[in-house]
Amino acid sequence: MSVADRIIAMACEEAGVSPADVSPRTLVSDLKMDSLSFMDLVMRLEEAEGVVMGDEEVEKILGATYLAEIIAIFETARARTPEVI
Repeated sequence: MSVADRIIAMACEEAGVSPADVSPRTLVSDLKMDSLSFMDLVMRLEEAEGVVMGDEEVEKILGATYLAEIIAIFETARARTPEVI
């Protein structure tokens, strides 16, 4: 499963929406998550992807308009994080 697929699946679970209705082009506001749910999602994604976001990255995530922006931030963070064996 790709980073994008995992993020979409977890966002859908958190927001209580069907994955069939969500894509990278989905507006974050369409998920109708409150700020606490959104921060919980970010923390769960960090854990699932094995990354720790810096303050600047978290600010970008919180200001994201589309899921694609969040996916890109996590893909970049994942690429810079060494694999743990």
